[in-house]
Parts: sequence; C-alpha cells; structure tokens
Amino acid sequence: MVAIHLQDSVQDQGEYLFGLLFSILGLPCRFVAHRRQQQGQRVLINYGKPLSARESEEYLTPEGWLIDIPSYPYLRGVRQRAGKEIPEVSSTVSYKEENIPFYYPYQRFSPSEGRVLLYYEDGSGAVVEKGRTIQFGFDIVASAGYLLNCTEEKLVERRDKIGRFKAQFSPRWEMGLLSQATIDRYVNILREIIACCCRRQGIPLVYKWYWPCGKNFAVYLSHDVDRVYKREFYTIAAKTFWMMKKLFSGRLRAAVSDALRLAKAVLSRQNDYWNFEKWMDLEDRYGAKSTFFFLKGRKVGRYGRRYNLRKLAQVIKTLSQNGWEVGLHGSYYSYNRMDRLRKEREELEDILGRRVRGHRQHYLRFDPEISYSCCQGAGLEYDTTLGYSDRAGYRAGTGFPFRPFDGQRGRPLDLFEIPLVVMDGALDRSGLGWKDGEAANYVIKMVEQTAASHSLISLLWHQSSLDRDDFPGWGQTYEHILKYVKSHNGWASSGEEILKWWRAREQCQYEFNFSQQLNTIVIALKTPYPKELCFKILFPDGQQRLLRCQEGEQRVRNTTVVVSRCE
Repeated sequence: MVAIHLQDSVQDQGEYLFGLLFSILGLPCRFVAHRRQQQGQRVLINYGKPLSARESEEYLTPEGWLIDIPSYPYLRGVRQRAGKEIPEVSSTVSYKEENIPFYYPYQRFSPSEGRVLLYYEDGSGAVVEKGRTIQFGFDIVASAGYLLNCTEEKLVERRDKIGRFKAQFSPRWEMGLLSQATIDRYVNILREIIACCCRRQGIPLVYKWYWPCGKNFAVYLSHDVDRVYKREFYTIAAKTFWMMKKLFSGRLRAAVSDALRLAKAVLSRQNDYWNFEKWMDLEDRYGAKSTFFFLKGRKVGRYGRRYNLRKLAQVIKTLSQNGWEVGLHGSYYSYNRMDRLRKEREELEDILGRRVRGHRQHYLRFDPEISYSCCQGAGLEYDTTLGYSDRAGYRAGTGFPFRPFDGQRGRPLDLFEIPLVVMDGALDRSGLGWKDGEAANYVIKMVEQTAASHSLISLLWHQSSLDRDDFPGWGQTYEHILKYVKSHNGWASSGEEILKWWRAREQCQYEFNFSQQLNTIVIALKTPYPKELCFKILFPDGQQRLLRCQEGEQRVRNTTVVVSRCE
C-alpha cells in the first residue's frame, strides 16, 4: 500500500485528485497526517513542499522510498523555475517517444543532482532519483486537475454560435495534443515510478487490472438517435439548403449529386435512416453491445426532435430486452435545466419500463460548470457529452470514467463522466476521407493508443449513419473498428455495462503482502469482488504476470501467490 502525505496548502483538491489517479491505477492508498502515528511506510508520496531526509525517515522503513511531488504553490518560490503562472502548457516531458504536456511553473534538474529518470523537451531533468528519493520537478497532480476540471475553458472565452467550446478554441489543438489522453500517460508514469521504488526494495507491485477477464482495453460504443425518417421535413429542408448553396457557389457537380440523392430520398419507399436492427446484427457479430440515446423535449424548430418517442416504444423495448442500453439524449434546451432534464428522463423511463442511467446532450451542448450538477440532480448516473463537435480528442485529458469535482461542496459528485472521444460527424468535419480508409486509419490509431494505455475510448456513430447514400463509408469504418477491437483482445460494450464494471472494480478493496523469506505474495480481498477481476503482478526483476483472483493459490515464477477472498 502506498501512503500519501498532503500538506495544508494542497488539501482542497489533493485528496480528490490522488484518489482518482489511484482509482485508475487500481492501487490501494491511504492518506497520512502525523509522522509519529504513520511510521513504517514502504512507499510514501509527499505532495507540497519537499520533505527533508530527516522528515522522510520518520515516515519510512529503513528500506522505504520517498516520492516527492512539488505543488505549484511551492514551485512559484523556487529560484530555478520556468513556465507560466497563467495555466497554459508550460513544457513537455519525454515519455515513451511521446511529448507529455504539463502545466504551471516547474523545476529543472541537472545530472549532478541525481540519476535522471525522465527528461523535459529541452533535455534537462524532469524526474531524478537521489538516494532513496525520487524527485519530480513538475506538478503532475495539479496538471491532472487542470485537465479534469476543464480549466482552459474558464480562461478561454470563445464559444461557437450555439455556446459550445470547440476543439479549435483549445491551446492544445494548436499544439497537436488533443488526440493524446494526457492523464492516462500521467497514470502510467506514476505506476512506473512506484514500481521503481518497489524494485529497489526487492518487492513486487500488485494492482487491479483495468478490465474484466484481462481484456486489454475497452471501447464504449454509442449511437445518438437524432433522426429515424429520411423524408422528415427538416431533413429534406436542410438537404435542399445545402444543395442550393453548392449550386449558387458554382459547385455544379456536387449540387447535381445532392439533387439526385434528395430525389431518391423523397421518391423511395425505403427508409434508410431506420437502422436499429442493422446495428444490433453488426455489433452482435463481433460480440459487442452499445448504447442508443433517444431524444425527448420539443418537437418543433431547427434543434427539436424529429420523431414521436412513443411511436418508437417497441424498438426501444426490443433494444433493452436484447442487452443494448437505452439512454437519454437530452434536448437542445436542457443542458442547463435540471427540471427539464429530469422530466425528459422520467418520460423515457415511462416508455422503457426501467431506469435510464446514461445521458448525452443533443448537439453536445455542455457547460462543465453547470451541466454536471444538472445531470446528477436529474437522477442520471453518468454523462457522456464531454467531447468535441468539430474534432476527435480528449476534452478532459482522459478516456477513463471519472467523478467530476464539485467546487461548491468541495467533494466529487456521485455522477460519472465517460468522456466522448470520437464522433462520426467530427471526423467528417476534420476533412478525413471515408471511402479511402483515411478516417478508419485515424480512429484505429487512436484505438491503438488506447490499447497501449489499457484505457477506454468512447465512440459515437449516429443511428442514421448506416445509410450509404448520405454517409458513404461511415458504416464500413465502424465495422473495421469492431474487427480491430475483437482481434486485439478489446472489450466493446455499452456505457451501462462499462460503468457497472468500473464501479465494481473501484469498490473492491484489497491489501497485498510479500514475504521475502517464504517467497510468497498474499493478496487479501477485503470486500466482495467481481468474478472477472484480475490482478497484475510486477516482479522486482521486471517480469509481469496477469492473475485472475478466482484462481486461488498457485505458483508464479517460483513464487507462491495466495488470493485470500472474503466470504
């Protein structure tokens, strides 16, 4: 177990951020306050002003190691500093051939100050090992908070005409960093540093694996049900508008093509926007499930819903009965209206006949300062709106589920956010080619990065996007992704199932002990656990092993591993 010491100046969000990071890590941790009451720690993380050697000895065993992470209030007073006081990207750390950004002032180290473990982009030391201490030069914790709290959106006032913070408004977009799950990289850095401390003491590190049955990564599949009728009035009107715009701008060939598709839509008896069964068949072939988000609220106007929800009652129930999730697609005007959102949830539940847990806002209208609390107050368990309408990317810096921090109450909300990373329309607006496979390759690259971090990526393909006339290549790209996920030991599922797993993993508490004399690892489960839970063991010699907790006692590389389960 890792002990964490927080100094007074960082108490406000320090416990929340460390709790979240260690929840993702799957490692047990505890917060310590008084040195004399908390002696004998194997690994101690100090956050704030660095501890002196004498102070750290009062916490640690004779062989114990200290990880010192300076807080940015302390770094403001360090003579050898750089970066900006206003939170923008200060610099980057080189990690596994990637440049990982961080925020706030930072301190550089020279090789004479210790063995350099990580470097800044300019070649100076970012993390050094000296004695039995690993010293960070930058505030990795506050940097995680900057991203999770969407701080840049509070500093950048630009919004589009319907009030959205778009990817192009972010300083990270200009630096090409939006496609990087930065917090997921922070988690990997912390794990490697903790594992280094364990190796130096000749002890293993044991942590909960991320996904059930040892799956390598997870993909959240979802479909917004914006339209189900191809000949609906506003759909035809929009197609006519864009056709005329192309015609008057001299794009004759494109206008003629649009006119032919429009004529086919009006004259054909076939409704190519009704694809529920096709989605179910496609996903079932690859052992996947997904979430369908249905609209309620006003029917009139440009931003209103395009169908009567009660007329879709049968397909809604069919989806749910077959294992697909039905969620709420909050109406255009509900993103900051708790009462309206609650009413929409209740109306959908009345049709579905069971609880609605998940939510995504129509047009991705979302203000983190307001919308989180509206979702929680409306009785929803998770939201998955936090993404970009114009580009693929990590708006909160992570793909993992997390509980947003409630600044007014000084604690995390009960609501989970599963950040949206890739939307079909955003890929289209990015100018990526669909027919030539360019869009598919782009998404696969992001999925590969997800697999490398054993993380989660959330994908949105609209229910109507299997129409090959209006969205050529979109369905093929989706199937290409499903093939990749299945062939690379990924888990593709609905938000409800992913959140159910994540909660069960988070609530499972354990301790592990290692006897060097007996060469035995004991993993003691303190609470009920999901049967699919696995543990990852990092041995001191660098070898690794994935172990299912159901397997009980066994020999692993000449070491006896005992899993003690609570009854």
